[in-house]
Amino acid sequence: MSQIQDKKTFARDFENNMTALRTLMKEETCLYIDFHALLDTNGQIYHLDLDRCFSNSGVKRKKKPSKSCISVLGKMERQVQKLVKIE
Repeated sequence: MSQIQDKKTFARDFENNMTALRTLMKEETCLYIDFHALLDTNGQIYHLDLDRCFSNSGVKRKKKPSKSCISVLGKMERQVQKLVKIE
């Protein structure tokens, strides 16, 4: 995290992206299946493997998120905040 130039901007953008991510995952619960993301030094979150929402037949999968899946988002957020010392 030493590459972060402006921690305040990073914190703001990261928080905005976490809010958007939570909203997205509430709407598209299939994203909880094998979720992957990349966080850059600007606080942007990139979602990977979005095709997991569809079966081989093209039918959209449904998955109810478990409490453990939801808690992972909070753990990720707290860990990033700790690494960049965001209060």
